[in-house]
Amino acid sequence: MSSQPLYYDKVSDNEGDIDLDQPAQKPSTLKRWSWGQQSFIIRTLVIAVYTILIAGICSAIVEYRHSDGSTAVAQSTSTPAAQVEKPDEQAKVEAAVPQVTNAPDTGLSQIQHCGSNYKEARELGCVYDVMMQLWMPAACYDGVLSERFLNEGNWTWWTDPENGITMPDEQMRKGEHTVAFMLMDYHKMHCIFAMEKLVRALRNQWNLIPELVSYDHIVHCKHKTLARPDGDAVKGVRAPTGFTSCAPYEVWKNQLPEDHTSSTE
Repeated sequence: MSSQPLYYDKVSDNEGDIDLDQPAQKPSTLKRWSWGQQSFIIRTLVIAVYTILIAGICSAIVEYRHSDGSTAVAQSTSTPAAQVEKPDEQAKVEAAVPQVTNAPDTGLSQIQHCGSNYKEARELGCVYDVMMQLWMPAACYDGVLSERFLNEGNWTWWTDPENGITMPDEQMRKGEHTVAFMLMDYHKMHCIFAMEKLVRALRNQWNLIPELVSYDHIVHCKHKTLARPDGDAVKGVRAPTGFTSCAPYEVWKNQLPEDHTSSTE
């Protein structure tokens, strides 16, 4: 085989040693292309991830605003219906609940009571006043006046005047009896005591028992006691034990006890 002429210059002295049948390898060029490809894929993935995140956030915001707007619209649309039903519901409630009127305060809550027997009276803190033959709340008991009359009178009490059965003073003061009998002079002093008790209470603005503002009691004292012609020695004056109440005069003036005798004629 004849040698072929060379149409190019050798770039190196050993160029003739290169095997032209074997393709020349370019490792550096292949490696640079692979790294560039990988970088492009990584950047693409990162951009894709950021894009998905941003899209998710935007979608959530839009969905939240949409749901909030829907709720507001639902509320605004349901309000008229509620307002339409409210009058009926309110009418039912008002019909079920009794209407409370602003009645004037009569002071009934200030009235103190003593029950209907001596045990209840004691439990309620009431005191038995011998001069009135009444259990009364302590706020209406004028102990100074009552003891003065009792000490000056020194009366005798009977449980059975016809048979001469007397009642000790200690037993009378307990107030556990249902009825007692005494001389007329006690009854007269009882009426004077009631008048003085009334004046003392009014002047000192103390509480009162209703008997002190009863016109019937004054009439009784006049005709049955003070104006009696048979004298003070009458033994059969009967005095049952009673239970009264107590309140300021400002209360009693609107709640006066019922009288059978007119106080205006």
